[in-house]
Amino acid sequence: MLKTPARTRPSVTTVAVTIGLVAALVAGCGRGDDGVAFGGDWGEVCSPAAQGERHAFGDAITAGEQEMTITDVRLLDSDGLALEKAFVLPPEGMVGSWDYPPADIPGWDERVDAVGAVLSPGETRSLVVSVYRTSAARGTAHALAVSYTVDGEAAERTNTTSMVVAVDACP
Repeated sequence: MLKTPARTRPSVTTVAVTIGLVAALVAGCGRGDDGVAFGGDWGEVCSPAAQGERHAFGDAITAGEQEMTITDVRLLDSDGLALEKAFVLPPEGMVGSWDYPPADIPGWDERVDAVGAVLSPGETRSLVVSVYRTSAARGTAHALAVSYTVDGEAAERTNTTSMVVAVDACP
């Protein structure tokens, strides 16, 4: 007669490895193992704009303990919304949304293209994108994704704020 093995509880090591794998899967949001942080509170930012009219959204990005170089910025799960440009500004720049180009935003004249921008260890900057609606309906993006390198290793972070460019008014 064959005996089936008795069911046992998972070991502490198995539980720890499982938790570690889950943490690695969600590390794309917020702060990762390399210390890079992008975004803040979860939420949605909505601004009305005519089709084709540019609008700006900004969020904070902070380098970890090593220098980082931004290699790409893109919209995630975009529907009717296109990214035109991406910049980094001094940290007192913008977080939120504004008409584009933004008026009276501290550091706007000091903006540089995001791709190729280098952040020193621990440095916080504002990452600002110019977007526009591509259809008559509202445009949306689930989040922004920033690709970068730290010590030659490629990585990516997503922020925690979805973007909506409404047709007439925001709810």
